[in-house]
Amino acid sequence: MDAAPEYEQPPEYEEEVNGAVGQVMSPGTLVLSNHHVIPASCSNSDPKPLYELSRGVAVLSNATTSVEFSRLDHSVSQSVSGEPTLRVRKRQLYSLEHFRNGYLGKYVKYASFGNSAAYWCKSMSRKTAGDVGLKSQRKLGFTAQKVKRDSGEYGEPCFVEGTTSSESPILFAVRWVKRDGLYEWADYAGKQVAVESIAGGTHTLDVRIELPRQSFDVLVALWCLRIWFDSVQEHNDAKPPIGWTEIKRRIRLANDLPTVL
Repeated sequence: MDAAPEYEQPPEYEEEVNGAVGQVMSPGTLVLSNHHVIPASCSNSDPKPLYELSRGVAVLSNATTSVEFSRLDHSVSQSVSGEPTLRVRKRQLYSLEHFRNGYLGKYVKYASFGNSAAYWCKSMSRKTAGDVGLKSQRKLGFTAQKVKRDSGEYGEPCFVEGTTSSESPILFAVRWVKRDGLYEWADYAGKQVAVESIAGGTHTLDVRIELPRQSFDVLVALWCLRIWFDSVQEHNDAKPPIGWTEIKRRIRLANDLPTVL
């Protein structure tokens, strides 16, 4: 009888560890591959996906408002016959949300709807960092900031602003480095966390430091959210601009919509 084939153990990112909240993730490079986030590794020709998205965020338009973001936990167990079997457990962590001011059309990137979060990660698990959104900053790029659901005047999600407590609502600052053509992600203290780039249509995130599992998960989710933001802007820029007459017409139509109880 032939010996049972040997199975390669999944890389470190893919290991399932008891008490994942306390797990520390090592530096490494991630690649967005359509609906999946995979580790970039020269030693592994068939990398296992780490995360799964319900839609390909790199090609979405303003029409989409929600995308599921799940982590794929891999473990190796032994079958009845004694052969090792790779098992995958899918855990939805976030719902990536796009609160769109549809009537603003092309001008959405210049507009402000109070303090509402147009792009945010809605937590779907108690083991995440909570609700977090991307707040656009004119010079900086973005801040990844905590969000409070249904807290706006019209029930929209809004960013949590700074308080007198020691806990900052800002998780990351995202800065566009024009000379290098990349985004630099830093923590609230200004320490570089990751570098985001795109080359030949491939999006990569180079994580430079060790991170707790919870911080690592939200970093990857926010990275996917930021790619979605760019995709929407590209779709909007491809459309002919609309005039103020059309904008006012859309506002009137929105105001005439009946209230759903």
